[in-house]
Amino acid sequence: MSDSLTVLGLLYEGADPAAALISDGAIVAFAEEERFIREKHSLNVFPSRAITFCLEQAGLSLREVDVIAVGWDANRFDNGSMDDHYGEILKEFNCGSHV
Repeated sequence: MSDSLTVLGLLYEGADPAAALISDGAIVAFAEEERFIREKHSLNVFPSRAITFCLEQAGLSLREVDVIAVGWDANRFDNGSMDDHYGEILKEFNCGSHV
């Protein structure tokens, strides 16, 4: 078993959606979605292209990521809709279901 920890960090609520991949405490890749879709600040866009870029830079699939950290405003998800968001993410990347 490896002691390595790979974290995919996401920001997709509001402006400047982005993804970052960190492995063993070092930044492996980072990208803002606007880089790929050419829309400045890309308001409320899910950073799927930024995620793909980060994973490709690391030579990993989403299944090989240990932790997905999502920056979000807790006040916007007090109605139980967070499960819907996780389900959409997993479906987009064909990773099965969540608990």
